[in-house]
This record gives sequence, C-alpha cells and structure tokens, in this order.
Amino acid sequence: MSYIGYKLVDGVKTYKLYDSEVKSDILPAHPARFSPDDKFSEQRIKLKAEHDLLPKPSTN
Repeated sequence: MSYIGYKLVDGVKTYKLYDSEVKSDILPAHPARFSPDDKFSEQRIKLKAEHDLLPKPSTN
C-alpha cells in the first residue's frame, strides 16, 4: 500500500509516495492517529517535561 511521505532535500520537504513495507529514508507526512484511550500520554508528557520540550504559554 502506498502512503504519502516526505524527504528533506536541501532543507525543503519533497513529498513522495512510499510503501511502508520497503525500507527507505522517506518520513510519514501525517502524524499517527489520535486515540482517546491513549495509554502512554502520561509518560510522553513526563518525557517532554524532562527534556524541556513542552510548548511554552504565550505572553501576549
């Protein structure tokens, strides 16, 4: 099955079709599906907090 993915070429995203079963350097263009029953969100938030990767609130 073909999916849409991208490859960075000179800092520019070049979109391509790729097959998930064939190993390549093309990255998926879409994020994974969201599940309301996400079992690992707490661990992801803790990991992002430890590495200071959480979004900062804007001061407008």
